Amino acid sequence: MGVPYVLETADPVTGEAISFDLGVSMTLSEFTDSMGVPLRLGRAVLVEMGLLQSEGGRLRIKLEHQAAGLGMRLHKKGTRFPFDVLFPAGQAWAKERWSSAKAEVERHRGSAAALALQAYCDWRGGPMTTQMDVCWLLDHFPELTTRDIARVLSVSEAAVFKWSSLRTRQRDHAESRKRLHRKS
Repeated sequence: MGVPYVLETADPVTGEAISFDLGVSMTLSEFTDSMGVPLRLGRAVLVEMGLLQSEGGRLRIKLEHQAAGLGMRLHKKGTRFPFDVLFPAGQAWAKERWSSAKAEVERHRGSAAALALQAYCDWRGGPMTTQMDVCWLLDHFPELTTRDIARVLSVSEAAVFKWSSLRTRQRDHAESRKRLHRKS
């Protein structure tokens, strides 16, 4: 996993090439996998700690962190999408800040979703069923995991999975009917 990061330079006396192995760089996806979290949550944590920022709808390593040698912003020729890698120094920097940033993200995510859901229920004039709550949270907070939704609603993860699966099946069925209707 990861790509070897090697610094090559010339010896000023002899002119021979010298290579220094600086470790293994990782893409953001590989790094979040190594931290044991889903990509969305991992990116939110990296934003919280200040490593990433939003640019043109994408999360990129901040230029000051690239200049400090924590990572590099890349764009492979022939592809539409840029990607970033974290150098070993950037991985260590992020790991030092990981637990506090992750706790902050989890605290914000659940509380913001709970507050928004409560405000919607108040506006609507009454409580909703668990199925409606799950669907509303999935529609308005797509970054929430099953565990997060279960925590917000104080229900089991199995109940959240049941209602989110039903929602997916219903949407797939509606989409297939829509496509069938367009053909005729």
